[in-house]
Amino acid sequence: GGTSGPWDIIISKNNKIAKRVSVKDLKEIEKLDKQTQSYLKLYGQEYFTYSKETKKYLNNNLNNIGRITQMYLRYPRISIKTKQQGMNIVQFFLYPNGDIKDLKIMNGSGYETLDKNTIKTIKLAYKDYPRPQEKTKVKIYVVYYSLR
Repeated sequence: GGTSGPWDIIISKNNKIAKRVSVKDLKEIEKLDKQTQSYLKLYGQEYFTYSKETKKYLNNNLNNIGRITQMYLRYPRISIKTKQQGMNIVQFFLYPNGDIKDLKIMNGSGYETLDKNTIKTIKLAYKDYPRPQEKTKVKIYVVYYSLR
């Protein structure tokens, strides 16, 4: 019951409950896997302004995009040696023809090497991303944890 829980980040802005966040939207999100939910949080309120088509694409594919990205991810040697770890948030637009534009780091990991590596990784991985039916803003976390 109520709107408290993992979606506070999405539905509140400046501690005010966002208008026009339908119960249906929230129910739909609650059904999604945790990984997808965590990616959707990156969009904040903006998510609720998207077309039905875009929401459906994000709900069904963000997890895959994250997984595909991690498959291509190679930990930079220098970062392993210097024990760098962290997470960055990357954003880009994905087009129906498979192109990407405006690829950028929204939140850096604190290490330029890791952030540059993320950009390089997306440039390799994006050709395997599922294609949207309309231009779609994609935001994902890329995580670096040293196993040593």
